[in-house]
Amino acid sequence: LLSSPVCDVDPMIAARIREIADVLEELGHQVEPGPPLDVEVEEFKPLMEKQSSMVPIISDKLLQPLTRALRASGRRYSEAETSEQAGRLRARAFEWFGDADLWLMPTTPILPPKVGELDDPDPDVAFRKAANLGVFTAAFNVSGQPALSIPAGFAPDGRAFGAMLAGRRGDDLTVLRRQLEGGPLDVISLDFLAEITMSILQKQRSRDPKAGYARDFVEQLDDVLELALDRGT
Repeated sequence: LLSSPVCDVDPMIAARIREIADVLEELGHQVEPGPPLDVEVEEFKPLMEKQSSMVPIISDKLLQPLTRALRASGRRYSEAETSEQAGRLRARAFEWFGDADLWLMPTTPILPPKVGELDDPDPDVAFRKAANLGVFTAAFNVSGQPALSIPAGFAPDGRAFGAMLAGRRGDDLTVLRRQLEGGPLDVISLDFLAEITMSILQKQRSRDPKAGYARDFVEQLDDVLELALDRGT
């Protein structure tokens, strides 16, 4: 996947993703280009606004203008409204994913911004700048599908960029094992903070104060821990 309806992919990043696709094909995988998920940033924005509004903060005055604006807008939505919107986005993501085993794409379509590059007193402008960074990851945050980012290269100025592999929902073990089997790794980071995960954990905690913690990471590590130790990860 090398395109998005939200913004253009940096040519250097796109070229590197094609090289990775060629390597996968040489290893015997069937690799085919696919269309982007037809979804706009505005469809995800209510979810981010609602989540921002639910975070306990001592004082909104301590926040950046964008964060304050997101929190204020999020208070307009009920949990039912954002839950329904998340459900619609999940259904579209599942339909788009199709019967592929994995999708390969850039982690971000642009290079990491330099410090201060996203700053803007206008919250709408700041949001639009930041939103470009999540055009490929946002769908999987909502759908709950497993995805991993691997180092893909460096820009001439030293900024790093990544390639992302996304799998079917429930294939978390497959994606993690493939990452380990693919080559030497120094560190593995597991993220259990996707939007759908956080909403599920919050519901669990509301029913049981002792709940609300991700438990499936134990199963994931149990499956690959010996392999990771053997490889010195």
